[in-house]
Amino acid sequence: KLNYTSLQHAVAPVEGEALALPLAAPAAVCGLHGQLAPLAWAFAAAAPARARLGYIQTAGGALPGSRSRDVDELRGRGLLAGHLTAGPAYGGEGEAISTPGALHHAVAELGWDAAVLGPGPGIVGSASALGHGGMAALDNAHAALALGCPTLLVARASSADPRPRHRGISHHTMTVLELLLGAVTVALPPDVAAPVGHEPHRWQTAAVDLDGYRASGLPSITMGRTIDEDPAFFGAALAAGAALAGMIAR
Repeated sequence: KLNYTSLQHAVAPVEGEALALPLAAPAAVCGLHGQLAPLAWAFAAAAPARARLGYIQTAGGALPGSRSRDVDELRGRGLLAGHLTAGPAYGGEGEAISTPGALHHAVAELGWDAAVLGPGPGIVGSASALGHGGMAALDNAHAALALGCPTLLVARASSADPRPRHRGISHHTMTVLELLLGAVTVALPPDVAAPVGHEPHRWQTAAVDLDGYRASGLPSITMGRTIDEDPAFFGAALAAGAALAGMIAR
């Protein structure tokens, strides 16, 4: 990993020789690490008993797997079945050379019922359409679609961000949807309106339990704003978790 840098190091990759497609297990794609905890909590609340959700950390944010306190807490509570690091990300419970390799291993070998893919903490941004770490969601969604996973894009939404480009549904999410080569599902809470004219993507509304998540003690601050100050951010991630649970074959 991190080849041709001063931190280059050898890993034992999880990728095997066999390729079994399609995977069929659903995959959620996050643009921000802060979406992971509410998504995992809502998934656990709505999923069938013993359904296993794991996290694949990709490019786009912090690369060391050890940088996330959220992952440690979610693993400790049993809300994540595992943590793989893919591509340049490193330090997870398993190391994958590629994001498709990580996803294939997670579903075909580890038996995850669903996966969530996204960056580590701290994406970079430049106030431009394409110059931000959230664009990793485009690659991650294409990887999931190519392997046959029903794919859900976790909407970045906000009711309080001072930057107009991030209020409502963020331009990060809308740009990824515009560029995707295949159709994905996007779930929203009841109080966030879906945009008009963004076919072929599938928009749905999912009930969310903001009070339950607040009481869980899991992280409930984004960009310095609490869940009460920015309910849309947490509501969108909670809606995604509930929708992902509903995509599991029963």
